[in-house]
Amino acid sequence: MVLPSAHYQGFGSDTGSSPPESRLPGSIFAEGWLDLREHADHAARATALHEPLVRWLQQRSGLLGPLQMVDLGCGHGSNPRYLTSRLPGPQQWLLMDHDGELLERTSQRCSQLVDNSQRAISVTRRQADLKQPAALDIERADLISASALIDLVSAHWLEQLVECCHQHEAAALLTLSIDGVIELFDDQQRRYEEPPDRRLLEALHQHQQRDKGFGKALGSQGPDRAKILFEACSYQVTTARSDWQLKADSPADRALLRQLLGGWRTALQEQLPKEETMIEDWYLRHIQRLDDEQLSARIGHIDLLALPPESGI
Repeated sequence: MVLPSAHYQGFGSDTGSSPPESRLPGSIFAEGWLDLREHADHAARATALHEPLVRWLQQRSGLLGPLQMVDLGCGHGSNPRYLTSRLPGPQQWLLMDHDGELLERTSQRCSQLVDNSQRAISVTRRQADLKQPAALDIERADLISASALIDLVSAHWLEQLVECCHQHEAAALLTLSIDGVIELFDDQQRRYEEPPDRRLLEALHQHQQRDKGFGKALGSQGPDRAKILFEACSYQVTTARSDWQLKADSPADRALLRQLLGGWRTALQEQLPKEETMIEDWYLRHIQRLDDEQLSARIGHIDLLALPPESGI
């Protein structure tokens, strides 16, 4: 079975395939969802991109003071918590999110982090709605990072992000972007497919490209579009897979997959309102297989690293 992924992050946008605790488009997703997905996010990250980014940051370090890192839509800080100890310093992070209360908790949490030389990092925060153009008015940046973002934004918004990176000669690390593929398996790791899947695939693709607050969403086209835009600015772009591998015998993976199935059900019912009964039956069959530990999944994602021209790396 192949289905496009529903994907979320705490910067205040809805993919249209929302877990049960998500709110309306333009609002932040519950921290419980962010906690639930973090183990899969961290396990999936493309480690092959670390070494070239570290080398580039080492060259950049000290030129204008501490390395200035920006995390767009930081949510509860999963991205900096993953990156800081793997990257050189000194690091000063600017965390951006539209939810002020969450942003305060996240900045306090991240202020305890250290870089790869065990030096404490510095953290500042900025409450900003990323849907507004002024959100990308950044004074200085060496690295601009975002997780689970570019599948939600419009082509025009992505162009603005690339221009922002180019203006600052900053590297970009855009991680965990959906590539439009989910494979489901049975307990013997055989592909599991049902007759309605092709129709549901197309419906979910269409739903992913609805306006998420930024204009028509790129959906699974996001990684390819980002690569084209950065290369047009002579950036050196490297992509690597960062798939979620959700196992039937893992309680944490089953909990995450349960939330995803609920999100797909909601999206499909919105996209195919006359097929509610068929969609509900489809959903309940999958939930039963999940409860019986007979359903696992590979959720396709792409990580992208873009290094400025003449970086020599």
